[in-house]
Amino acid sequence: MIKNLLYVEDGSVDIDELKENLTEETLVIPYRQGSAMPVLVSPTMPLARAEKVACKAEAAAPVKSKRKALNDCTFTEIKKMCKDDARDYFSIGDKKHIELKDGSKAVLEIIGFYHDKISDDAKAPITFCFKDLFGTDNDGGHVMNSEWTNKGGWEKSEMRKYLNEEFIALLPDDLVSLIESVKKRTATSGSGAVKETEDRIFIPSEIEVFEKCECSKKGEGEQYELFKDWHNRVKGYSDSSYGRWWWLRSPYSGGNYSFCYVNCNGSAYNYYANYAYGVSPCFAI
Repeated sequence: MIKNLLYVEDGSVDIDELKENLTEETLVIPYRQGSAMPVLVSPTMPLARAEKVACKAEAAAPVKSKRKALNDCTFTEIKKMCKDDARDYFSIGDKKHIELKDGSKAVLEIIGFYHDKISDDAKAPITFCFKDLFGTDNDGGHVMNSEWTNKGGWEKSEMRKYLNEEFIALLPDDLVSLIESVKKRTATSGSGAVKETEDRIFIPSEIEVFEKCECSKKGEGEQYELFKDWHNRVKGYSDSSYGRWWWLRSPYSGGNYSFCYVNCNGSAYNYYANYAYGVSPCFAI
C-alpha cells in the first residue's frame, strides 16, 4: 500500500537507485525542472526514511540570461559586449534602427558572427548589413562602374570608392568610429585572379550570399549565416515593395563587362556594370 509520495526533479538523482533505498510504501514521482510538482488526489504523509536519501530535490537557481535587445543598445555598448562573446548577447537577424546624417532612416541586421577577418589571427565579432536597400526607390540605385566593364574588379570599382567615401560619411559618428577594416577576397575581373582588399564598407560576394558560385570565381569568402534562408536574400527599398535587384561585388566570371547581382526572387545573376541597381552596404565592428 502506498503511504508516502516523494517528488523528485527529473535528472537530479538516479531514480532506480533511489527506489532501491525506499520501501514499497513510497511512490517516487519525477517532474521536470521549472514545472510545478504534479497534484495528485491522494494524501501525502511524512517520509519515514527521507533522511537516508541524498536527493537534490530543490531546483537549481535559474541562470540569468545575458541576452540583450540590440536596438536598445548603443554601438559603444555593443562593442563593449563583444569583448566577451557577441553570441552570448545577440542573435543572427537581430535588428538595429539608425538615422543617417541626411535625415533618412535605415534598419541594420546582424548577418554573421566572427566571420570577417581583421587580421590573420582575429575576426570582427559582428557583421551588419542594411536590411533594406540604401536610399529610396528613386535615388538608392548605384552603378558598379560608369562604363560596362568589370576590369579591376571590386578593388578598382566606382562602387567601392562611393561606399568608402560618400556613403560612410552619412553614417552616425559613433558607429563610424567603431567600424573595422576587414579583409575581403574578390576577383580582379571576369578572367582575373582573386585578390584581397581591406574595406570598412563593402557589399557581399556571390558566395557570401548563395554558398556557391554560379556566376563568379571561387575563393571570394564563405556564406553569411543570415543568407542561408533565401527569404533574407530578397530585398527592396524601405519605401516600396520587395523584390528588387541588388549588386554583389563579384565580377562575372564569364566575361569582362558585368558584375553579379541578386535577382528579384533571391537568385543569382549578372548584368552590365553601368546599370544602377540596389545597394545593401555591409560593415563589421
